[in-house]
Amino acid sequence: LNELGERLGQGVALSAVVLAAALAAGYLLATRLQRLISQPILELSQASRQVAAERNYAVRVTRRSDDELGQLVEGFNEMLAQIETREGALQEARAELEHRVGERTRELFAANRNLSTEVEAHKRAREESDALRERLQGAYEDLKQESVERTRMQESLRSSEERFSKAFRASPVALAILTRGTRVFVDVNDRFAELADRCDAMSPQLD
Repeated sequence: LNELGERLGQGVALSAVVLAAALAAGYLLATRLQRLISQPILELSQASRQVAAERNYAVRVTRRSDDELGQLVEGFNEMLAQIETREGALQEARAELEHRVGERTRELFAANRNLSTEVEAHKRAREESDALRERLQGAYEDLKQESVERTRMQESLRSSEERFSKAFRASPVALAILTRGTRVFVDVNDRFAELADRCDAMSPQLD
């Protein structure tokens, strides 16, 4: 009986050591996997909040792998690059439009001054009026063309945002967008909603 008790004690001790080693290895492996999966998602979430808060499209997320998360990060960075390019183009177009409007305005004021000083010569005033009308028509056509270009750029920006929305919705990883201050959910993808529904379904069983 003493020998059997000793053997049983040794077996229990050995089992405890093996179990502790397995738990430690499992914990380390789970920690490593969680870091590999959650770190890119956290970086994407932080970058999204920063872009939404500061309108800074120069933000980029570091790509750490070549898997689906890496592809999602690359797509996110590419979307930001396209938006940044469109935003720069819009700003340049806006500045150019303002410059042209200023030039046209100065030209119109100069033409009006010329007309006021030459009012006695009706024929000449009429000719200048016709010339002014043509110039106004040209200015209108220029402004109209600028408006068309700006609308095209806005459509391109909207298309880029739609591509990001599709990538966000179709991602196999559960993603959510929250407000920075109150931590209120703004939007979630289908995977996140599916996991939330499963958690709600499991709540009564856990209770």
